[in-house]
Amino acid sequence: MGLHTKNGNGGSGKIYLKIANGKITREWNEEPKSDWVPIDKELKTRTITKGKNQGATRWYIEYDEVSGFILNVEVKNLENSNIIELYLQEGPDTYIITIPEESAYGRDFLMKMKNIDITKELFVSPWLMTAEEWLKLTGKKRQSDKVGLSLYLGESTKENAVKPYYTKDNPNGLPPLEEKVVKGKNTYDSTNMDNFLYDELMKWVSEVNAKLNGPSSTKIEAVKEVPGTSSILVSSLAEIDEDDLPF
Repeated sequence: MGLHTKNGNGGSGKIYLKIANGKITREWNEEPKSDWVPIDKELKTRTITKGKNQGATRWYIEYDEVSGFILNVEVKNLENSNIIELYLQEGPDTYIITIPEESAYGRDFLMKMKNIDITKELFVSPWLMTAEEWLKLTGKKRQSDKVGLSLYLGESTKENAVKPYYTKDNPNGLPPLEEKVVKGKNTYDSTNMDNFLYDELMKWVSEVNAKLNGPSSTKIEAVKEVPGTSSILVSSLAEIDEDDLPF
């Protein structure tokens, strides 16, 4: 339960988390005190390469997954994108997981959210496969790594994996990709699909928070940045293929 790695776990209080490179990531703007870093974790650094904080150093540690009971869900409207903030409660700890809506992790979450049972402990487990690993698993070629988000209920096992609510066989109202010709080349437009999933997200957030906290608890905020966090680059993939999901 809580934050998980193959060798241990850790965390205390209110903890902001991101998803990057197939891992759950906790990050600091300044080098953290030694007792903030679990003994089994490696403190890593990265350098911001663009934007107003270009050149700045960030310190972070990585976990394989995080789990807890859903306490709250929020959607924050940033200047150029939206993020989902998923609050998980595990004992005295509150984990606040930031999921960019338009990332591959966000897409997986949107496809599965309506099959989440909020009465059960939720395990959030991002993953990354290299193009070679993906080819061996699926027989499909890729030019880059593949990332995604697996969700589990009660226990982090394949049998307890949250299945997509929207599938090829049963789209449940999800509009298909629209094929268009742009400059003589066939391309696919996901605008209708994106708008549908955003609307469904807002409905789901409202329903979940009403069950958890009462009918007037839905929170939607417009902010320029997330307090206490800094941006970590995550992969954003436009492709949507139900066969690409690991389960």
